[in-house]
This record gives sequence, C-alpha cells and structure tokens, in this order.
Amino acid sequence: MTDLLSRAGEKIAGRHVFPWFIAILLTAILGLRVFLFPGMGGDDGEQLVFSQFFDWGYQPRNPPLYTWLVIITSSIVGPSAFAVGLVKFPLLAATYLMLWRCALIILDDDRLAATAALMPLALFYVAWDSVHGYSHSVLAMFLYVAVVFFVLKIERYGRTWDFVFLGLAIGAGLLAKYVFVLFAVALLGAAVLTPPLRRALVNRRL
Repeated sequence: MTDLLSRAGEKIAGRHVFPWFIAILLTAILGLRVFLFPGMGGDDGEQLVFSQFFDWGYQPRNPPLYTWLVIITSSIVGPSAFAVGLVKFPLLAATYLMLWRCALIILDDDRLAATAALMPLALFYVAWDSVHGYSHSVLAMFLYVAVVFFVLKIERYGRTWDFVFLGLAIGAGLLAKYVFVLFAVALLGAAVLTPPLRRALVNRRL
C-alpha cells in the first residue's frame, strides 16, 4: 500500500501531470461550492451586487479589480454563484500553480515542488474559508505569488518580458488590495539587499 501511494505521489508530482491535478481538484471544489452551497453571502454576495454596474470604485476599503472581473464573467454566464466562482477558482488554481513554479525554480525537485505548492491546503482560511468568504484577498494572494515568481525569473534569466510581467503584476496587485503596496515595497527592498537579486533587479528596465 505504501509503495502504491509512493508511486501515485510521484505520478501526480510529474511536471506534465501536476497542472491537471490542480485543475481537477479545484473544479471538484467549485462543484461542491455551487451545488452544495448555492446561497450567496459575505464577499461573494457583495461582489454579485456590485457587479451589476461598472464603476471606478465600490467601497473605500478595497480597489475595484476583482469586481471588474466578476462583471466580465456575469456578462457571460449571468449573475450567479457560478459567475463569482469563475473568477475565484481559476485564481485559486493559478495560485497553487504559481507556487509550484516558484518551488521548481528554488528546489528543482518535482516532488518537493508539488508538496510546497499544496501546503496552502493545510490552512483552513485558504483551503476552505476562501471558497465561501474571500474575494479581493484571493486575487491579492495570487498576485503576491506572481510577483515572487517574476522576481525569481528575473534573477534566473533577466529577460525584458519578466520585468514587464513584474510591473503588470505589481500594478494589478495595487488594484486588488491597497495593502499590496506594503508587500511590494518589502519584497523589492529585501531583494535589493540580497546581492544576486540586487544585481538582477537594479536595472533601468525595472
């Protein structure tokens, strides 16, 4: 039995299989959310109301990017829990996959990278509470990881496109959650204090 589980783990951790595993896992959780918990409340219900009209801002405590994304999905499938899910669950899946990509760069080990990417599933607020309650925080979480990923890519490859994507990720993060600015300043400040990252980042392309 242990050997069977070990082989299954190796298979799931494979670079061609793991993205499909994440896609299937999050699709299953989306199904549970829509069909077993069809009611709307908290952030999800709030976003469904706000998405009925376009505006440059909806409430003082959060920027509008998440609501704009819900407006797009609502225009396709109609205002429903599914429309909100079509924003939230791809973002959750993308967060796990971006963590996986970061771990592959740092660890260069398929099994360790897959394990690192799945660690948020051990956190109740990420694994389940976000399924019901969070909106802007889910988008910000993805963009936090995306910024780390592009910083790692710049340190590894130093390509111009990585600087462009880093700038886009930071800009989107500022439209996702105001507190994102503290993260960006802290991360880039720490990177500049690290010699290999400083050599890569202190560049006119930044």
